[in-house]
Amino acid sequence: TDLFEAVESTKSESSFFSLDDDEKQITPLEDCQRFISSNAYILSHSPHLLFQQAANQPDASVVSSAAKQLWDSRQIQRVWLQWNNKPQEHDACKLTLAGNAEAILSCAFSPDGKSMVCASRDRTLKIFDVASGAEKATLLGHTNWVVDCAFSKDGSSIISASWDQTVRLWDAYLGSMIQCFQGHTRRVSACVFSNDGRSILSGSWDCSMKMWKASGESNRFVKEFKGHNKPVSAVAFSPDDKRVVSASWDCTVRVWEVSSAQCISVLSGHTNSVRSVAFAPNGREIVSTSSDCTIRVWDIQRESEISVISGHNKPVNACAFSADGKHLVSASDDQTIKVWDALGGTQVGKLKSVDDSFGNGIAISFDSKRVATANSDCSVRVWNTLSGQEIYRFEKHTRSVVHVAINRDGSLLASGAEDGLIYVWDLNSGALVAELKGHEDVVNHVAFHPTKDDLLLSASSDFYMCEWRIS
Repeated sequence: TDLFEAVESTKSESSFFSLDDDEKQITPLEDCQRFISSNAYILSHSPHLLFQQAANQPDASVVSSAAKQLWDSRQIQRVWLQWNNKPQEHDACKLTLAGNAEAILSCAFSPDGKSMVCASRDRTLKIFDVASGAEKATLLGHTNWVVDCAFSKDGSSIISASWDQTVRLWDAYLGSMIQCFQGHTRRVSACVFSNDGRSILSGSWDCSMKMWKASGESNRFVKEFKGHNKPVSAVAFSPDDKRVVSASWDCTVRVWEVSSAQCISVLSGHTNSVRSVAFAPNGREIVSTSSDCTIRVWDIQRESEISVISGHNKPVNACAFSADGKHLVSASDDQTIKVWDALGGTQVGKLKSVDDSFGNGIAISFDSKRVATANSDCSVRVWNTLSGQEIYRFEKHTRSVVHVAINRDGSLLASGAEDGLIYVWDLNSGALVAELKGHEDVVNHVAFHPTKDDLLLSASSDFYMCEWRIS
């Protein structure tokens, strides 16, 4: 109450609006809202720190000035620490979201960027408002870890996959469960909406895929895709939603016709578990990677292998098509990232570490000209896609880098690491843009907002998900 009254008494003072030139002028109410949003996770557990946290704000903040006024008037009778060399700019963390009792395993923005959902080991999903950080809903129902979640294309629904053997569909606006899809007999490892948003596909350790209707009052189960004799490791819809592809521990890639649920081709050639699978942007080719150290590109219509790419000497963990479908980038346990001609299988670039580090993750710029790698040697490296030349090497992290992301316009690169830090880099100049501190454990995932290039989301093993504004 004292702090509120102090804020009220300062509204007419112009000094509270003399912020730095690069910050827009804000009202006292907006300043207070920012303070509460960024400190809610502290104040909810330790409300007695309200004055201390207010005093820690930049001097130009109305909250900091109100705290100073209370102290000068001797209305505060408690021990506190005066931060003499505190930063005079607001922290880059715009929002810290807390509430999960255990680690967060997955998070996603809604298509319009106004909401986000996170899935946790505590068996819940939580929906947050991006602007305010308010928890809009907690989705209860799963009885085991929730390992995957996604918004529908129109943002009205959320799908979740859990180790409780179920897939659940939720109303993103009401926070209520629409349907619980039961049928899998072992853990559900992944779920995805079709591109038109009408169907849901789930993959499970029970060796099957199941398709469900995303809307309708009748029984939502549509069909089952059976044929694999070991767990399904990856699934994907074709761009036109007429086919789906699956990868399995049984060393095969299978293409299925959605209308009949029949397997129209079994693509055999891998000699070990298939780890990932993806459609080309044109929908006519499929790429798969395997523990047998190869990448294989398949022609769907001819049901034949176009090329076997054998440049790696250890298991290939992941691959991705460039936006135009002409090139592939692959990441392997052999410590290399390689770029290939997608159809010819010719290596057009090789991103080779000169030391013993290996890549934990990769990100491709939207124009496909650059590849960023997260490395075990604590470095983040940026490469020219075609020449394979290392453009930048960023060495700020002190422990293994776990994840990297590039924003849509290709101007910023974010990295998260085991040291609990996030760094943001300018890809045009190579300059460090921001060091984001706040997490207290491994940063497992970073993701840029789909439309706002300066907004970043991070998920950590400290059970928090943070939203950051990159200035």
